[in-house]
Amino acid sequence: MSKKIAFKYSLCALLLTFSVSALAVPPEVERYYFEDDLSFPFDCGDFEIGQMGDVWLTFRDFYNKDGKLTKQTVHYTVQRSVFFNASNPDIYLKANADTGFSETTYEDGVPVEYRERGAFWHMVLPGGEKLLFVAGIGIYDFSSGIFEHRGFSQYIFDENFEFNEELFERMCEYFSE
Repeated sequence: MSKKIAFKYSLCALLLTFSVSALAVPPEVERYYFEDDLSFPFDCGDFEIGQMGDVWLTFRDFYNKDGKLTKQTVHYTVQRSVFFNASNPDIYLKANADTGFSETTYEDGVPVEYRERGAFWHMVLPGGEKLLFVAGIGIYDFSSGIFEHRGFSQYIFDENFEFNEELFERMCEYFSE
């Protein structure tokens, strides 16, 4: 008797799994790789601070059965990252790998919430002092326009988008000749 019950439960679980997965719409996936990607994120007046590294990006768009976008995710990794003085590349700072994940949720095609988590901007001096370092989770609510960060953040703009001139000057001073 117990074998019959176990078989029926197994069969029901298998059919339920098949029926749910048959209705699911697979996400659209796009992957990109940029070797030695070069950008110049900071302008110190007399020179720019450049960043070069290998970048991996994976975008996934999720749709409901009606074809409406419900969620968009992005995974990224930056490896072999180096920050440098663009006018004098002999002044440089190797960075750790940056890795992160973001997710934007939608209702009726309108973005509702953006979340990001990971460790970004590893600009750490050889002695351990952090020039620029952001790690944790960030949440942006589109309806209120409020961005909250939980974790450690030492960036040239804070969560209220206020400019941190002292931190920016220290960073530029480190990369100056």
